[in-house]
Amino acid sequence: MTQAKRKRPKDRREQIARVAAEDFSRRGYHGVGIEQIAASLDISGPAVYRHFPNKYALLEHAITSASDALATAVADAAEKTVGEAPEVRVEAILDAALGVSFERRNTGGLFRWEQRLLERDDRARIRHQLTGMIETFADAAEAGLPGVGRTEVELRCVAAISVTGSVTAHRTVLAQKRAEAVLAAAGRAVLALPDPPALFRLAPEPEPEPDAGRQGQVLDEAIGQIFEHGFHNVSMGQIGRAAGIVPSGMYRYFPNKVGILVSALERAADATARMIDEVSAANPEPRDRLAALSQAYVQLSFRTSRLMTVYFREIGNVPDADRGRLAGLQRTNIAAFADTVVAVRPELSAAEATFLVHAAFAVVFDVGRTRRFDQDPSFQAEVYAMVCTVLFGSVD
Repeated sequence: MTQAKRKRPKDRREQIARVAAEDFSRRGYHGVGIEQIAASLDISGPAVYRHFPNKYALLEHAITSASDALATAVADAAEKTVGEAPEVRVEAILDAALGVSFERRNTGGLFRWEQRLLERDDRARIRHQLTGMIETFADAAEAGLPGVGRTEVELRCVAAISVTGSVTAHRTVLAQKRAEAVLAAAGRAVLALPDPPALFRLAPEPEPEPDAGRQGQVLDEAIGQIFEHGFHNVSMGQIGRAAGIVPSGMYRYFPNKVGILVSALERAADATARMIDEVSAANPEPRDRLAALSQAYVQLSFRTSRLMTVYFREIGNVPDADRGRLAGLQRTNIAAFADTVVAVRPELSAAEATFLVHAAFAVVFDVGRTRRFDQDPSFQAEVYAMVCTVLFGSVD
């Protein structure tokens, strides 16, 4: 008896695109091959090529579809509420953006961190689309923000969209309706942020740590190279040359390139943990501690923006065991913030507080990146005010 020929699903292209986006988001573009994508669907590699000419086409499709979904959702919400009060329009836009983020929660990391891998024209197209989305949001919001300049309105819209997109950075379990309510409130609060008063002036930064020796210098150069070119586009030789070491000498300090990346990510996690310990010890009162933690995190992120970017962008390129260990350290750091949020706002559950901490962290990076983490204290103070607004619930 002959086996019946298996029918090809009508949505095979969509299946391939979904699996590819999830794999790219979890392991990074370079860590996934066409055969792996095919195996997840129990099809052959050539079957994938019937729908997409190459792996890059899958990446471009994934990022474009995410950008299209978000931009369309915001535009539709804005159009449907023309003539309504600004707060109604803002609420509709935040709800629409949250809906897209939850629908694409498993692939959002790709949209956030891998746009850099797009070819120049594709990258420019996506950026143009996202800029237009922010302008649409600002058009709807600015009538409710009298006295706030257009540039500032757009920056707040970036922060609010960042809050809605933060759900893609973690897998904390919380009923979607409740999570949406918590994050929508945070987004509204960020938009209503008053001009940062003296309360948000940053205290002086701590003295820089002493030099960590030759290995630390090599790691510094590696972080810079990986930030500029991406982990997969940098060799041990390039890092060695940047550090003034012959390629063979690199192995005195690190076993391989992956070892360098793991050490870099450990440095980021350890720096955050050390900051939390120091701030917590110096601030026993919860409100003071939360404000101090917020300030310290903003300062750390701006001071080490390349390291922190490498952490979030490249963590998918380390071995599973290391990735799991680093994720555990990150959860511990997040929990320290979340516990303090609950101490200040006991009406929140631990899960709700965790959503807010991830939202605050996302704001730091997304708003910071709009000005390349400008060291201007007034800009950092504004980001600090945004973080406080997300975590405290208001700035009154």
